[in-house]
Parts: sequence; structure tokens; C-alpha cells
Amino acid sequence: MRRKQHQLIMEKIAVLNIRHSLSSVLLYLFSVHGKPNDSVNINTILYRNLRDTFDYVSSPAFATLLTPSPVS
Repeated sequence: MRRKQHQLIMEKIAVLNIRHSLSSVLLYLFSVHGKPNDSVNINTILYRNLRDTFDYVSSPAFATLLTPSPVS
């Protein structure tokens, strides 16, 4: 059990680092080429590309990041 927890923590850190890098690249692209017409959900991009690589990306905890949050 402890090994599984350790693996999940390491996956969360890896996905967080990838998300940070992707965010930086997207911000640069937006500044050079302008904002896209549609909204961009970085978590959806990660899910589509990493769901077969990281168990965390297919977890219920990550799924909560894929749903749009209500705007106040």
C-alpha cells in the first residue's frame, strides 16, 4: 500500500510539473499569436495525452479538474 501511495504522489508531482510547463508554453504562444477564440483547459489537454501514461490522470481526483467550474 505504501508503495502505491508513493507512486501516486510521484505521479501527481510529475503531472503538476508538466502542467506548469504546458501553461508556460501556452502563455508564450498566446502572447505571440493572440488568444484562441475558445477557452483552453490545460487539464483536458493533459488528460487526452497522458491518461494512458499516469494513473493519476485517470483518477476521480483529476476528473474533478476536467469539469468547468461555475463562474460567479
